[in-house]
Amino acid sequence: MKCASTTIHHDLSSHPNIHCGTKELSALSMSDQKDIFQLYAKSYRSASEEQLLGEVSTAYSMLPESEGVAERAHELLPEAKIIYVVRDPIKRALSHHQHMINWSGDGQMDADINLAIDSHPEIVNYSCYAMQLEPWVKEFGKSNILIIRFEDYVSRRSETLEIVFQFLGVTSAGVPIHDSGLNRGETRRYAGRFVFQVYKSKFFRNILKPLTPVFLKKMLRRVLLRKTRRATIPPTNLTVDKILERVQDDALKLQEFLGSEKPIWDLEASRNDVIARSL
Repeated sequence: MKCASTTIHHDLSSHPNIHCGTKELSALSMSDQKDIFQLYAKSYRSASEEQLLGEVSTAYSMLPESEGVAERAHELLPEAKIIYVVRDPIKRALSHHQHMINWSGDGQMDADINLAIDSHPEIVNYSCYAMQLEPWVKEFGKSNILIIRFEDYVSRRSETLEIVFQFLGVTSAGVPIHDSGLNRGETRRYAGRFVFQVYKSKFFRNILKPLTPVFLKKMLRRVLLRKTRRATIPPTNLTVDKILERVQDDALKLQEFLGSEKPIWDLEASRNDVIARSL
């Protein structure tokens, strides 16, 4: 979540040998195997037999809400490969909060992140990447998991995608790569509270969304979604330090997972940058 998933869905879908279907399908969040395969059948109905089938769903790394998804994925798709995009955990948490306020107003969570951070632990939990990875590593093993840094993907998109394609066993020939990312916070449109509730409903996600043509989705976004971002109250130094304290040990575990000698992010520098921007 808030780690360029829309852009990577677009880039993977642009490959002639890959079919990613509907973004945020979240099929494996359902418990009934029959429902899962019916949803996949709708999403991949236009795929050819030669194409790899992929799914881009942020809901699969949202523990504790996503508990059981990795186990279900391995049971149904034991040969799957997992790609996990991670971002500076402090900045991702702040982007998460802004995203929720943009989409649902303060009905979903308080516009003051200094209050929301305590009542909504998911703001930080989803930035604890090593914790989120644990069930996936247990089920699929390290060799079947590729971790991509958001910062690398943004700054070196072509090179990063080359790594992704190699991991998937396909060539990168003929894939158009654009410089700008998609669905960025400053350019995207947002829903009001009513539209947000419809979007979150099972009827929309499981039935309407997979069956709606792309051109119609674009038209509805222009008609129903706002351009303006909602105002939020910036984090205090104490709140930033609270986020840092909760993610720094997890970041070390992720560093160990990757076998890196250097920290993945300079979290102290990130802290200082966020505080400076909040002044």
